[in-house]
Amino acid sequence: MRLRVMKNNAMSSANKARFVRKKGVLLEWFPASPATLYRRIREGKFPAPVRIGPGVSAWLVSELEAWAASQGRRS
Repeated sequence: MRLRVMKNNAMSSANKARFVRKKGVLLEWFPASPATLYRRIREGKFPAPVRIGPGVSAWLVSELEAWAASQGRRS
């Protein structure tokens, strides 16, 4: 899986960003199994999460909205 790490200089803008954890992604954005979600990330067909803390990763809502728009889905 391709996981991006938020750098310290990006954290100030990240404080203004909205994040969604895996459960929210599976419930609201990509209703599938976790295995399917991670397979699509590996294939480059779904945005990768970012690491926002030690052992914590989440998706940027702005990236999910862009993905949804590119798929003809809600934004």
